[in-house]
Amino acid sequence: MASSKAEPSANKQVDQPKEVDDVQQLPKTTPAGMSANPLKTGETGGLPQEHHGDSQDPLKVTDIEDTISRIPRAEPETLTPDEDLIVIIGRHEEAIQRRWMQKSKSKRKALLLQVWPGMPSSHRPEIELWRTKFEPGSSLDLSPFKWPYMNLEDLSKTEPLLLLLNSRARFTPDYFTYFDLLSTSFGLKVECTAPGVLEHHFMMFRSRRTPETYGQLYSSEKPFGAESDVATDPTRLWYTAGEGLWVMEIQDRLYSFLVQCCEAILHDVPPELLMPPDDDHLPIRPKSPTMSSSVNSEGIKNAAVASFENLYDAPRNADFFRLASLVKAMQASAEDHLWSLRENPGYLAMNLSLAVDHSIYRLPDVADQHHPLFARNKQDIFWGRIFSEVIGDALSCVDIFGVMYDKITRLCRLLHWENKVSIDKDLPPLLAKALFEFQYSAIRALYSVSYDERFLKSVYGSPPLKMNYRREIPDPDDYDVIQVRPLVPANPNKARDDVEFFFETMGDKYLHFCLSNTGLLDELELLIQRQPAAKAFISSLVADRLATLGMLCECVKQCQLFQPWIIGYEPYQIRYDDELNNDYHDAFMENENLGKLEEDQYWSSLANIIKDRSGSAYVRAARQRRCKESVETMRAAEASVDEFWTKVISTMKRVDAISLRVEEVFARRLKRTEVWIEPANTPKRPGPPEKGKGKGKAKDDAAVLPQFDQLILEARALNEEILKKEKEEASGTSPSFQVDKRTLKVFNALFYDENAGYQQGDIAWKEFVHAMMAVGFSAEKLYGSAWYFFKPSDSEDTQDTQSIIFHEPYMAGKLPFEVHQHYARRLTKTYGWDRETFTLAASFGK
Repeated sequence: MASSKAEPSANKQVDQPKEVDDVQQLPKTTPAGMSANPLKTGETGGLPQEHHGDSQDPLKVTDIEDTISRIPRAEPETLTPDEDLIVIIGRHEEAIQRRWMQKSKSKRKALLLQVWPGMPSSHRPEIELWRTKFEPGSSLDLSPFKWPYMNLEDLSKTEPLLLLLNSRARFTPDYFTYFDLLSTSFGLKVECTAPGVLEHHFMMFRSRRTPETYGQLYSSEKPFGAESDVATDPTRLWYTAGEGLWVMEIQDRLYSFLVQCCEAILHDVPPELLMPPDDDHLPIRPKSPTMSSSVNSEGIKNAAVASFENLYDAPRNADFFRLASLVKAMQASAEDHLWSLRENPGYLAMNLSLAVDHSIYRLPDVADQHHPLFARNKQDIFWGRIFSEVIGDALSCVDIFGVMYDKITRLCRLLHWENKVSIDKDLPPLLAKALFEFQYSAIRALYSVSYDERFLKSVYGSPPLKMNYRREIPDPDDYDVIQVRPLVPANPNKARDDVEFFFETMGDKYLHFCLSNTGLLDELELLIQRQPAAKAFISSLVADRLATLGMLCECVKQCQLFQPWIIGYEPYQIRYDDELNNDYHDAFMENENLGKLEEDQYWSSLANIIKDRSGSAYVRAARQRRCKESVETMRAAEASVDEFWTKVISTMKRVDAISLRVEEVFARRLKRTEVWIEPANTPKRPGPPEKGKGKGKAKDDAAVLPQFDQLILEARALNEEILKKEKEEASGTSPSFQVDKRTLKVFNALFYDENAGYQQGDIAWKEFVHAMMAVGFSAEKLYGSAWYFFKPSDSEDTQDTQSIIFHEPYMAGKLPFEVHQHYARRLTKTYGWDRETFTLAASFGK
């Protein structure tokens, strides 16, 4: 990691890009005044030294002249490798792109091996090398720890090499200094490699763009003048000499490799045409859209693929306004999920069933025995814990994303007021405070979710993986302590083994730290891209929780992209730790009070209120044409759910475990099945009165109905009028779409006619995505099950109010009835859509 030297002020700046997603990866900072070794490399509690295997001997550099001699410098009157690259790409980029795209994968690999002999073959070669557990003193090549993204599997694809050529030619080397050093963080964390040490010396890179000044070596023991750029540098971004040498070694080989790649691709171009003497540098073209595979042929963007390509592209800038839209959509998704648990008996039953299927208590032990909770006298306790888990998770998500949205909204508002912040000035105090509080809350929330034991246990108990795990035999006196043992699978399956390795790594705190949350999520999504069969081993419930993790990772990542100002986070955290901690606990106080409700006796008594826990009777009735029996079944299920939630909400208020945002969710108007009224017989067409009958005035049709039923009909008409007004207010204007047959079929199934005489089928996820895109939404696959649907805003600094997040059903690939009923209600609430919103376009016929 870079040795960053920052003032204790929260606002000091650094002009280097970073890609950090964990608090442990933040640069270590010290007060003003140069220390001999800002990262304490080689010292107790400091950065580890480079070693092979278990050797702990530091690689010390003690001779200053030797250090200076190791700094790569170009000969006078010659171009450096990065300048060579600028000349070649400026003149020949189009030809290089065309030739590279025309090459087969085997020819690309042959060219890469020609230029970089022995290039590792697989993705993330440093992880594979580390997993070999090499012996001390072995002669293994440790270069993958320095160039982890240089491998045949990735570079033989179309985009990565072209992105790397374009970005390194468009931006000067100092723009990548921090990024190049940060890419080696895995080797540092697992203590397989580290830079050397030269005490009392440091190097500088930022804004140094000549061979003489780039990576210039300074002594911290010699005073430098007040006018020196070292003394006046506002960011104090100084690197230890060992780190600086490491950066220059990484960049020197990388730029030489890129130049040689260009020469090999343009092998038939004479040198005098490849790099004409005294050439004026031509401007490098911006990145071409064809150089990215993050958007597929259907126009769907994949966040994990974009994150992978960023390894080869120039570091991005933070986009807090887009992040605000993402968090807002995730908050709305969490709130609507909680409301459907409150309102819809079928949806509640479906989520209870998912929790049961993933329960670690259902996992047999090594003796193939059931957990003690399945004894006859303890099943109520089991069901109480299932209810507690489902409701607790829903409440937690509402609070987490509610807090994060409040903080990101404040940050965006301050950024909007400040318009543009200057790199030469400190951040305004209020803006710095908002930034660091958001960063702190995101990190705390991320770790509370990622290290939640219930999440990992639900993975081991998930239907696609449970056959490969067993519980240890529990202690009879404390059967709540559960240990899980992996089994050796009878039938090897690479996709399943890779998925299991991913989750077992998440369960290992040391490996979790080494690979980071974002790194783990990226690797899982890329694994699914490389091996689609891996998706079958991730259940919908696990994918939903990965989506929560992914959104919190995105919050932290965007903070770390806010360069150079995020460098002030750590000194701010140290200085205001108590204040930040108190603010966090205050924000989540009600959620923490939920722990007071986690009593087996309390939840088991409430669980008994719900008689039809499977929800099968309600769902069966809801999917049928309305009749007296189906209506009575639905109303009975709704009454038991109402009784259950009334008691839950009452208790939550009593123990102060209901936040304002949760209370607002529960304040929504319930949609309940109306009392059944027998339909009146169709009146006959009036004819001449029969002889001796029908004298006097004819009766009205409505008079046939009893007076009580007439009042119900009037109340129902009033409710429909209220619903219509609410729909118009939600959408602003009455929406209308003319669509094709494929799209109309999806929306007709979503907004089904309750009085129809046919069963409602499941909706394929790809059909749902197609339908949303057909009415003007763009789609982006986020992490886990989350998909982000949005309509691009005309203004870059405004939050998109048209965005919504839906969750893809893993394994089955279809939306069950309970889910598309839930999604239909969300679309009605958000956009005012209903069945009449969509009609078949005239061009598609009847």
